[in-house]
Amino acid sequence: MTAPTSYDSIIAALGAGAGQDVLFSKVAPAAQVAGAFHTSWAYTGIPTAGAWAGAGGSTAATMVTCDSTTVGAISIVSPTTASATNPYITGVEAMPTTSVLGTLMLVDRIADTGALTTASGGTCTITMPGGGWARYTDGVGVMAFVESLTSVPTATAVVALNYTNPAATAGHISSGATIAAAAHRAFGSSGPYLALQGADNGIKSIESISLTTAAALNIAVVVCKPLVTIPCVTAMYMTGRDLVIQTPKLPKLNVATDKTACLQWIFLANAATTPTLIGSVTTVTM
Repeated sequence: MTAPTSYDSIIAALGAGAGQDVLFSKVAPAAQVAGAFHTSWAYTGIPTAGAWAGAGGSTAATMVTCDSTTVGAISIVSPTTASATNPYITGVEAMPTTSVLGTLMLVDRIADTGALTTASGGTCTITMPGGGWARYTDGVGVMAFVESLTSVPTATAVVALNYTNPAATAGHISSGATIAAAAHRAFGSSGPYLALQGADNGIKSIESISLTTAAALNIAVVVCKPLVTIPCVTAMYMTGRDLVIQTPKLPKLNVATDKTACLQWIFLANAATTPTLIGSVTTVTM
C-alpha cells in the first residue's frame, strides 16, 4: 500500500487524476431538535435516502455490511482491493441553507440492522455480517449508535449493547442510551455514540442489544467509524476543513472486496428548524 509521505506526493497523485470531489445535498424532512444528534441516513437529496438492509426482529437481528455501493452512501469511487490503494480524505466543506447552525460529523457506516420489533423489552441477539466487520476488522475506533427510522419509536426506552472489544474480551456492556419518540435521530450515551465499558477503544463484534421497554419498535443498531468533524458557523456560508495542512489528519478509508466507505453525516443542531446541508468531500487515492 502506498501512503502519503509528503504534500508533494498528494499533489502528484491529484495531478495524476487520483482525486475525487464528491458533492452532497441533504434535505432534513422535519425540524431538528435543538441540542440533539440527527442522522442524515434517511434524508432525501444527494445521495438519495438510505434504507435499512439488515434483518430486524423481536428476539434476533442480523447486521449487514454497508459500503460505497449502498443506497444512501456519499458515493466515493473505490479502488480495487488488488490495487492495494486506499482513498484518503483530504478535505470537507459544508453549508447550512437556514439559520440552523451546529456541527457535522462524517462517519463511515460499517454495518446496520433492520428495524428491531421487540414489543415488550428484553434482549435481541445480533448476528454479525459474515462473522465480522468488512472494514476496520480489529474494531479499533469502531463505535455504535441507535438510529430511529423514518417512523417514530413508539415510546422511550433505555438500550445497551453487549459487545466484544478489540482485545477480544467478550461480555462488555455499553452505557445505556435513552431512546426518545423522534425520527431521524442518532441516540448514544456519550454524544451520538454508546459509551463503551472502561477503557475500551472500539467494538470488534456485537452479540446482543438489551431494551428496557416496548420502545424497541422503529430503531436500528448502526456501527460506524468516526472520521471528520466540521462546524457550521454561519447560514449560507461554506465552511471548509483542510485535512492536509490546516488540520493534518488524512482519514484513510479502508477497502474490502473492491468497495470502500459508506459515508454519511450526523448533525448536531443548535436550533429547531429544518436545514438543507450542502457541501463536498474530497479524497485522494494512494
